[in-house]
Amino acid sequence: MQSGGCDETDSTKLSDRELAEELRRVCDVLSCSVQGTANTDGWEKRLGALRQLCKLARGDVSKCRGFLALMGMYVKVPLQRHIEEVRTLLSTEACAVVVAFAEHSSNRTAWRAASEWFIPSLLQLTMRTNRVSLLSAVGTLGALAKTNSFGPAAFAELLRGCTARHAATRRNALGVLQVVMKQGQNDDGDVPLSKSIDAICRVLRFALSDADEETRRCARLCFWTFHASEPEAAERLYKGVENSVKRSLAHKKCPQAPNTKGGAVVGKTPVAVAKTTKITSGVPEDVEQLPLPPQISLSVTSSHGNTAVKAPEGGNTMAEDVAESWALVHDALRSTLWSERLLGLRRLSEGFLHFRQEAESVRLLIPRLNDPNSRVAQMALQVLQVVMRTSPTLLKEVLSDVVTALLVNMSGNKEVLSNVSREHLASIIQVNAVDDVARAIYRTLGDVVAPKVKVHAVEYAQYLYEQHAAHFEQSSPMTLAMTHLLQCLRSGRKGGDVYKAAISALAALYVSAEMNFVRALLQFSPIERDALVEALEPTVPHLAQECRRRVTGERPLQHAPLHIRSPFAEKLRHSSGSSPKSGPGIQRQRAVRGQGRQSHSASPSVKKAVDDKKVRNVSSANEQANGELEKTHRTNCEAAASVSAATLQQPSQRESLLRTRDFTHCDPIAPVGAPSSCQPACKSDDPSDLLLCLNETCGAVGVCAVLDRVQSMIAVNPTPWLDVFGHLLMQLERLIPESCEPNHVVRRRGLLVLHAVVGQKVLRRPVSRCLKRIVLLARVGIDDVFPEVHVEAIAVLQTIFSGDLYPTDHILNSIAMSLENWLSDDSEYSSSGWLMLLESVEHLFAQHGRGIVLVQDPSNEYVAPQDSATSGVVSEPVFCRLCGVVLQALRHAVTEVRLTAVLVVASIWMSLDTAVFPYLVGLTASQRKLVSLYYNKMASERTPGVHGTIQQRDLTREMRAMGLPEPACL
Repeated sequence: MQSGGCDETDSTKLSDRELAEELRRVCDVLSCSVQGTANTDGWEKRLGALRQLCKLARGDVSKCRGFLALMGMYVKVPLQRHIEEVRTLLSTEACAVVVAFAEHSSNRTAWRAASEWFIPSLLQLTMRTNRVSLLSAVGTLGALAKTNSFGPAAFAELLRGCTARHAATRRNALGVLQVVMKQGQNDDGDVPLSKSIDAICRVLRFALSDADEETRRCARLCFWTFHASEPEAAERLYKGVENSVKRSLAHKKCPQAPNTKGGAVVGKTPVAVAKTTKITSGVPEDVEQLPLPPQISLSVTSSHGNTAVKAPEGGNTMAEDVAESWALVHDALRSTLWSERLLGLRRLSEGFLHFRQEAESVRLLIPRLNDPNSRVAQMALQVLQVVMRTSPTLLKEVLSDVVTALLVNMSGNKEVLSNVSREHLASIIQVNAVDDVARAIYRTLGDVVAPKVKVHAVEYAQYLYEQHAAHFEQSSPMTLAMTHLLQCLRSGRKGGDVYKAAISALAALYVSAEMNFVRALLQFSPIERDALVEALEPTVPHLAQECRRRVTGERPLQHAPLHIRSPFAEKLRHSSGSSPKSGPGIQRQRAVRGQGRQSHSASPSVKKAVDDKKVRNVSSANEQANGELEKTHRTNCEAAASVSAATLQQPSQRESLLRTRDFTHCDPIAPVGAPSSCQPACKSDDPSDLLLCLNETCGAVGVCAVLDRVQSMIAVNPTPWLDVFGHLLMQLERLIPESCEPNHVVRRRGLLVLHAVVGQKVLRRPVSRCLKRIVLLARVGIDDVFPEVHVEAIAVLQTIFSGDLYPTDHILNSIAMSLENWLSDDSEYSSSGWLMLLESVEHLFAQHGRGIVLVQDPSNEYVAPQDSATSGVVSEPVFCRLCGVVLQALRHAVTEVRLTAVLVVASIWMSLDTAVFPYLVGLTASQRKLVSLYYNKMASERTPGVHGTIQQRDLTREMRAMGLPEPACL
C-alpha cells in the first residue's frame, strides 16, 4: 500500500531525546483539534503532521529507547482518532502511517504489542461506504498481516472482528485472518497459531453459518487455509458443522464435482477431499487473500455475485420456476445490499400467492419492516399490506413481532414510515381477534425497553380499548389490561411519558366500561388498588368515592362525562385527512381507495416493464467497480420511487404516504445552527481585544468560538500573548471551574487553551510564575463530572510534569502549595483531583530516581534550564515544605490519602536515600514500619530476579543509627 503524501526520504538521525521531542511536537499538532471529529479547522496542519510522523516511522523510530512508551504517550490516541477521521484524506494518511510502522520497525516485539491499538479502528473503518476509506483500511490490514505485525493481543482483536455485528467487518476480518494463517505456516514462531486453534475454530464455526453470503464464502476460503496449516483441528471442526456447511465446503474444494444426493459428498472429510481434488481459483491471488466487499470488487462480483440482483427477463417472468424464484427471494431478503433487498421484496409481493413457503416469507419480511434503508422499509410495509389482504391468518403466529416492528417504526424520525405503520396497526385491529391483538401489545410492553416505543404501545392499547369497548366490559380482558397497565405505572418514572400514557389508557378503560372497571379494581390487592386510585386521581377524582360506595352497596352517583384524549386516533385522523365524526365520509373514502386500486390494476404490465428496467439498472450499477457512486445513487432513488408508485395507489384527495420524496444530501459534520452570542464576533487579531471580547461574550457558542480562536493563535504564534498572560489566566479561572461556568463544553475549551499555553516554550517564564494557579485549575478539571473535561485536565498535568520546560523545583513547589491549601482545611475532604496531585509527587521522584539533587538554595527565582541535569535539582526550602505536606497527608482521615502518602514517602526515600531522614522525624513508629514495608516491596519490584540479594531496610533502625530522635508514640 502506498503511503500517499508521505515523504519517501529517510528521516534525519536524531538522538533519543530529540526524537521524543519531535514526537511530542507532532502529537501537539494532531491533538490541537482532534478531540472532536466535527472540528475541521486546521486539517492541513494535521495532514502535514501525519506526513511527518510517516517520515519518522520510515526512519525506524522503533530503535530508540522506550519506543513503546513513547508510542503510548504521543502516538496512540491521535493516530487512532485520525484513522476514524471523517475526512478521507486524513484517514488515508493515518492508515499510511500504520503501514510505515509495520514495514520499517525493526523492534518487532514492541511493534507487535503496539499494533493492537489500531486494529479496532481499522476494522471500524471497513464499515464505511466510501470506497477510498474502505480500500485504505483493507490494504492496511493486509500490510499488517503480510509483515507479521499481529501480536497475541492484536490477533485477539482480529478474531473479535470476525464476529462483529457488521457483515463488512466480519468478511474483511476473515480475509485478513486467512493471510495471517498463510504467513503463519512458515513463521519463525513468534506468534504461533497453535496457541489460538480453539479461538480460530470457534470463529470459523460461526462464520461458516453466517447470514451474509459473502462472509460465508470468505469463511470457506479461510477454512481450507486453516486446513493446510492445522489439518487435525480442521478435521475436528469439519465433523462438528451441519451437513449443509459440509456440502458448501466440499463444493468450494471441488466445484467440478457432480451433484450427488444423500451423504455422498457430506461423508467425505476434508482430508479425503484435499487428496482427491486439485483446484485452481478463478480469482487473483490478492483478491483471494484479502476479499473486498462485493460493491467494490470486480472479481468477487463476477465470480461470486448474488443471482438475486439479476433482473428477470420480461417475457419469461410467468414461466419461471417457483422454487428458483423462491430461492432468489430468500437470498435477496438476507442480502447486505439495499437494492437487492428492495428487489427481493418486489418479487415477494408479485409471487407471494405462488410460494408454498408462506410462513417463512412472513418471517423474512418482519426484519425488513425496520430496515435501515427507508425505501426498503416502505416496500416491506407494502408487502405487509398484501399479506394482510390475502392471508391474514398467517400473521396470527407472529402478530407480536409485527406489532413490535410497526411500533418501532412509529418511534422513528421518518414521518412516512410512522404514518403508514399507524394505518397498518389500525388495520390489524380490524382483521384480527381483540384478544390476539391485546396479547401482542402486552408482549411488546414486556419485551421492549425503549421508553418511546412503550409510549406508542400504550397509546395503541388505548385505541384498542376505545374501538372495542364492548369486549372490555367482560371481566377477564379488563383485569388483564389493568394488570399490564399497572406494571407500566410501576416501571415508568412518575411523571414520565410512559407513566402519563398509562394513566390515559386506564382512564379510557374507565370511560369505555365504567361498571366493569370498578368491579375489576376491587379485585386487586389493597396496595395495588390504592396505587391505581392515586395515579388516576387527577383524571378521575371521584374514583375512590365510587369504590367506597360499591363496597358499601350504595347507589353510584352521577358525574360529568370525561373527555379522554386519544393520541393514536388523533394522529391516525391527521395522517388520513378524515374528520373524526363523519362515518359516511370514511365509507366514501374507503370506496375511493378501492376505485384507486382498481384503476391502478388496469395497466400493470406497462408499470411492471418500467420497474424491471429500472431495477436492472440498480443491480448493474451496483455490480460495477469503477466507482460511479453518484450514478448508482441516482438510479437507486429512481428505482425506489418507481417501486413505491407501482405497488400502492392512494386516494386522489391526498398524496401517497409511501411515495418516495426527493432526498437531499446532508453533511453529517456540517456545523449546526446555534444561537449567536450577545456580542458580535471579534474580528481583531490583537490578544487584548480577543480577551475583552471573551469577557463581554455571553452564550456557550460565542465563548467557544473565541476560545477556539485563542487556542489556534497561541499554537501559531504565542509571543503576543506574553503581555496579556495574566489577563488570559484570569479569564480561564473564570471559565474552567464548574461552579462558575455551567456548560461543560466551555470548560473543556478553556482547558484546551490552558494545554496550549503550558506547552509553549515561549510562555514558560510566566507559566512558571503562575504554576500553582495552573495546577489548581487542572485539579478542578479532574474533579469535573464530565469525562471530556477530566481528560483535558489530565493532559495539562502530563504536559507540565513529563516535559523539560519547567524545573522540578518549581513543579514540586506548586504541588506543595496546592496541597497545603487542601490539607489546611479540617473538613477531611478528598477527591480524585487532590489524590492525583499527591500521586504526581511519587511519579516525579520515580521518574528522576537517583537523579534528584537536594541543594541548599534559598532562592526561588526562575532559572531557565540549560541542560537536563538542572531539571532534577530541588531546593531545601521547597523540599521541607513538601515533606511537611506529605506528613500531614499521612494523618488524613481518608484511607486512600494515607496510603498514597506512604507511597510518596517510600519513593522519596528511594531517590534521596539517607538524605531524607532528617525530614521524616515526625513519623510515628507504625508509620515508619509501614514505609519500610513499601520501600522493600518497591525495591524488589524494580530489581527483579535478585530477590535473595536485596537487603531489607528498616527506617526506624537507620534513623536511630544516624542519631535522630525516636518516634514519640507507637
